[in-house]
Amino acid sequence: MNKFTDDTFDYLESDILKIRTKPLMYISYSHEAAARSLCLEIIYNCIDEVKNPRSPAKGINIIFDENSGIITVSDDGRGVPLNELEKVLTTLNSGSNISSEKKSELNTSILGTNGVGTIAYTALGEITEVTSYRGGTENKLKRILFNEGEKIEEEEKACHPDKHGLTVRFKPSKVLGRNTRIIWSQIHSELVNLQYLSKQKIKIVSKYIDKHGKETVEEYKTQPFEHILVLRNEKDALVSDRISLLLEDDNVMEEIGGKKFKRFISMDIAFVYTNGSVPYIDSFCNGTNTVDSGSHLDGSIEGICRYFQQVTKDTLSERDKLDIKWDDIKMGLSVAVNLNTTLDSLFTSQTKHRLANDDLEKIIKDKTVESLRAYFKSYPNKLKDLITIIKTNARARREADKTRSAVLRENVTNWGSFRMKNYDPCTDYSRKGYKELYIVEGDSARGSLKLSRDPKFQALFAIRGVSANVFKLDLNGILENREFNDLIKIMGCNVGTKFDLSRLQFNKIIIASDADKLPMSA
Repeated sequence: MNKFTDDTFDYLESDILKIRTKPLMYISYSHEAAARSLCLEIIYNCIDEVKNPRSPAKGINIIFDENSGIITVSDDGRGVPLNELEKVLTTLNSGSNISSEKKSELNTSILGTNGVGTIAYTALGEITEVTSYRGGTENKLKRILFNEGEKIEEEEKACHPDKHGLTVRFKPSKVLGRNTRIIWSQIHSELVNLQYLSKQKIKIVSKYIDKHGKETVEEYKTQPFEHILVLRNEKDALVSDRISLLLEDDNVMEEIGGKKFKRFISMDIAFVYTNGSVPYIDSFCNGTNTVDSGSHLDGSIEGICRYFQQVTKDTLSERDKLDIKWDDIKMGLSVAVNLNTTLDSLFTSQTKHRLANDDLEKIIKDKTVESLRAYFKSYPNKLKDLITIIKTNARARREADKTRSAVLRENVTNWGSFRMKNYDPCTDYSRKGYKELYIVEGDSARGSLKLSRDPKFQALFAIRGVSANVFKLDLNGILENREFNDLIKIMGCNVGTKFDLSRLQFNKIIIASDADKLPMSA
């Protein structure tokens, strides 16, 4: 007699079904973010074809119709061999760029190397229609239409000998989320970025058709990479010259499966100092926006910090008494990097949003320092200007540290609390007694609560109707605000690295603001 009840085991034979059952394993996102990721997979595949030296492709055309929710992406490359098309669209880890040997032979940076993106948009499309034109070789085209990952139409016929390339029509499936749709502004932002990411001239033209049928046509032209700093930073925020570096090494060795392959790296680094509240910092690799950054950005920033820390210290006199820290170099620094490489060991996932390669990071760090030395040997005046900015940052930090230290050392005494005009302390100062702090808005609210409170355990602290927006301030800016400075002292648990919730002087804090001053999201 069997003493146990076994679980039922499921085996998904179809690769399409595997992706539709567990889409997050393959594209990491759901809803609109998933739709964006799949659209970019289609676009990046076309870009890889245009960049391939074996391809006749010159450009990409993109059409998005907001009414139908369908995006159409076309290139004028080689197309996919007709006998391979369905297999490529329905089989995991299939494609022409998976093999490390083949990748080395191309000697060009490409993005699609996992063989997952193509089947992902087949599986996760409400509509996925792919047409491969093979004029000049087979003089035929093949069209396959999928609905929710299932093939429903297939057509093969003659095409014009001059017609070649691949066209993909795509609408995301609701399996990704009930309200999943393509948001054109997200795709458009990536197309704008692409202008700065390739030295190879790739003609990209888009047509956006809005709900009223109005058409907007744009062409995205290749631009110098450092211009992205002007585009993405706040207007008139740049306070130094833009610095542009190019790091190159075509003799990087990579070992995979016991075999060694010769790779290359080519990376643009652009940086500038700004007075904006949030300087633009971003990274790209092989044409995609690595929004979670990683080794390429980390290596370049470390190289920048090491170089400027040393050269700035070398200019200090004894009376300066400045200790240059990396935070002084990073303050107001806007950095963008764009890596192109044939390295295989790069991305942490199929979505290709983060790089993790320790060897690459070290190479970039060392080459960044080396390139900065060479650059400023030719432009010493630019170096002098940047050193002045870093020294100014260091002096501001030193003064802020003094202010912060004074706040952290100071405790509110019985007499000190009474000197605060907007604070009514409670009479029980013992650590053990139960106490409440009411943070109120203005003197009128303070006056009303003062009449009804129990002064033994209820304290009042009044702030102005509009104090300071802490979301736009760093810790130094907050400490410069008198009201917030007093509030920190009253609460007793300090701020920043010295924050200790166990030292809070109150058991409960009640924020009693006027209803008309609450944020819209409250």
